[in-house]
Amino acid sequence: MTAFFVINKSKLDSTTVAVNAMNILNSDGIKCVVGSADYSEEYSIYAKQGELDKAVDFIITIGGDGTFLHTAALTVDYNLPILGINLGRVGFLASLEKTELEKLHKLALQEYFIEKRSMLSANLLSLNTDKVNSFTALNDIVVAKGPVGRTIQYSVYCDDVLVSNYRGDGIVVSTPTGSTAYSLSAGGPIVDAKNNAIIVTPICAHNTGNPAMVFASNRNIKIAVSENEARLAYFSSDGSNNIQLEQTDEIVVTTAKETISLICFENGEQFKMIDKKLKGR
Repeated sequence: MTAFFVINKSKLDSTTVAVNAMNILNSDGIKCVVGSADYSEEYSIYAKQGELDKAVDFIITIGGDGTFLHTAALTVDYNLPILGINLGRVGFLASLEKTELEKLHKLALQEYFIEKRSMLSANLLSLNTDKVNSFTALNDIVVAKGPVGRTIQYSVYCDDVLVSNYRGDGIVVSTPTGSTAYSLSAGGPIVDAKNNAIIVTPICAHNTGNPAMVFASNRNIKIAVSENEARLAYFSSDGSNNIQLEQTDEIVVTTAKETISLICFENGEQFKMIDKKLKGR
């Protein structure tokens, strides 16, 4: 077996945690590979420098949820299971804390299971140029106001039928996995991650009669930002790709064909995370 490591070196203790994790995997006969961008001499005893390829069995991220999301976006085409070791504040996507590395022995023993998580596909349509940019997100697609404290206007359509017109700070379109992230902070519901659904949550909407909504996974959600004139609106996917929108731009969000495979050691990890990491904050 071979594990490919993605390490956020800006995180405190990342090198120590990585070395300890590699040592455990080596002791169980699991080979370790570190990507060229993350490799350093500290890893030379336990891992070789290399690139992601077909010889890899699973990916291990060391960092926070941002590291996990970034890795998921880059490696979705490989369809490899991902295990997160948390060095961040919440680490909701991680299966292990840095104090739980002994559980890595379960990988060699195959005492784990794979949980499939749905993703979102977003097409950013520029009607001025007929250009289409495509993005994939594990957590969410967000349209939000710019740094100036003025609200933005936008319309949401489901299968080309108008759902509502909004004025506020923006909107979050999330997966069930992402329902515990920005969507939850904006007042959205927590949705079982084993569901296939699309959650649409307004951010600080002026009309409080427009609550969060949960749509079936085969729906087509469109966001139009055509009435904002000089007001700035921005698009992002999983917190990245911060793109300023033009008045004629539209975002079409659907359930992606791709899924992410999470390595889990216990059933109901999402709900244990809710109890452990959200209720105590």
